[in-house]
Amino acid sequence: MNTRPWLIFFSCVLVVICILFAIKHHSQAQAPMRWSEPMPNPNSFGTCVKASEALVEKRQIADLYYASVKPGGRLADLPAKAALLQQNANALGLLRTGLAGSYREPASHILTILYPYYSGYRTMTRLLVLEAEVKEGRGDIDGALDSDLDGMQLGAITPHGAPLLGVLVGITLQQMMRHELRPMSTTVDAAQAKAAAKRCVEIGKLEWEYADTMAAEKVIFQGTLQDMIDHPDHYNNSPDLKEFASSPPEVLRSMKAEHARVMDEMIEKVREPYSPEFKTPTAAGPINKLFISTLMPTFAEARIHSLANRVYNRQLTLEFALRAYKLEHKAYPDKLQQLVPDYLPNLPADPFARQGTFQYYPQRDMYLLYSLGPDGQDDHGTAYTPPNEFSKWVKQDTKGDIVAGRNDL
Repeated sequence: MNTRPWLIFFSCVLVVICILFAIKHHSQAQAPMRWSEPMPNPNSFGTCVKASEALVEKRQIADLYYASVKPGGRLADLPAKAALLQQNANALGLLRTGLAGSYREPASHILTILYPYYSGYRTMTRLLVLEAEVKEGRGDIDGALDSDLDGMQLGAITPHGAPLLGVLVGITLQQMMRHELRPMSTTVDAAQAKAAAKRCVEIGKLEWEYADTMAAEKVIFQGTLQDMIDHPDHYNNSPDLKEFASSPPEVLRSMKAEHARVMDEMIEKVREPYSPEFKTPTAAGPINKLFISTLMPTFAEARIHSLANRVYNRQLTLEFALRAYKLEHKAYPDKLQQLVPDYLPNLPADPFARQGTFQYYPQRDMYLLYSLGPDGQDDHGTAYTPPNEFSKWVKQDTKGDIVAGRNDL
């Protein structure tokens, strides 16, 4: 199936989100830092940003990338891609130095912060796709896997310390790389599949908790409310915020306290195991108009996207492990548990299940592998239906299972 329209659509959505946030907000994997922990020292954030700034010929990177995701385009224009890689050798070197360290984005304390490096990360991921294709064209399948998995790791660390925008960017980067990796999970040899599964497990350890994203959002909005109290004139050119910035200081202090209460409740709620009955907190007073009625529904939907992204990543890990097992044993395992410990250290949890791993049923030379999906119900492998032709992502009220090979993103 040609997934290019979905990639283009998701990229367009990301651009729109970046604009909205600009208005509102005016290689061995390392374990991620939690929000409450000190910043890593040294912090590879600066190195990764420098890598994104060192990129050249960005327009050509985009053009070759979009040409490559067309049917038959993967191994086309290899000389042009190789030349582009040579021009960006410094940027790729800096990125891999950054991936070898611990990464965390410094906290933002006000809504007017912009994030230009996110666009650079997207371009870097496209470049990694092109690098993988050049390596594959030269017969270096191990190198191609490494390049694609470097892109997966970049997507995994991008949310670290970041507000919601960083989470959405990370999801986009990993979706781009899964589009490249999933076909390889059916063609690589046993050793390559086993190595890819191992790397996927390490990258999975970098998953950033959504509660920590909400903590970052709380810091930003609390800082903005305090800035409104101290410097209301900063918002004279912001129609969305000027009305609130002109409120009496005592009203803004009340809004700040109510916002802190609601966000603390949200943070605690999303730390709990997933439940289909999840409801966002409610607020009273002016903060509801400024914050709850606009951003809180976005926070809730993005949480579902974050959990679904974990589903797709963990299914990919299992697909590589199952490929290795099949090649070495001439048949798929009867149970996923047979993958442990030779192919996986343990089985990944289904993010949408109250407990346990993914559902798995071998079927001769095939298998059925699925997550319960947001409704938490086992529909015996009945794949969910995308909400509309423009979006394939699940929502909290989506019915049906997320089936590997059927609902891939």
